[in-house]
Amino acid sequence: MNTETVAPSIPVYNLIDLQATHPFWLRVREMPSGCWEWHGCHTKSGYGSIGANGRSTTAHRFAWELTTGSIDIGLCICHRCDNKPCCNPSHLFLGTIADNNHDRQSKGRSAMGVSHGFHTNPDAVSHGAVHYMAKLDDDAVRAIRLAYANGEMGKTIAARFGVAQGTISRIATMKGWKHVI
Repeated sequence: MNTETVAPSIPVYNLIDLQATHPFWLRVREMPSGCWEWHGCHTKSGYGSIGANGRSTTAHRFAWELTTGSIDIGLCICHRCDNKPCCNPSHLFLGTIADNNHDRQSKGRSAMGVSHGFHTNPDAVSHGAVHYMAKLDDDAVRAIRLAYANGEMGKTIAARFGVAQGTISRIATMKGWKHVI
């Protein structure tokens, strides 16, 4: 269901007219770009967030429901403008998760392969003992590898170092803590 291909029938809304219909619209500001940005709470990922009818939802979904109607289970409200706080119904379209993923990929916004994250900036990712959740240091990793090589059971080693048995396995097989030799 790719409703994005039906773009010619995009309805046009007037924010000032909508502000008289529901208090939600009073927290929305029209930007020079044409986006109507939510000026309330936001999620960690940048979407507008609103509590309504005893539940929490994103502002753009709520805007869609106010102007267009309910959203069937399993459907997303996608942004044509790619501006997460935008609530302009003319910038939104209804689609499946697959439609949303295709839209993201077609706009080159997918984090894939060696073109993002650790691959482009390895120094930005903490590894080993400097990671904020590290329970081990380089010397402990060497001791774990030696104990494992000498036949000590992974479960015993894990108990001694206060980590999971899977952690011991990853260290012993060089899948984890690869930088420690």
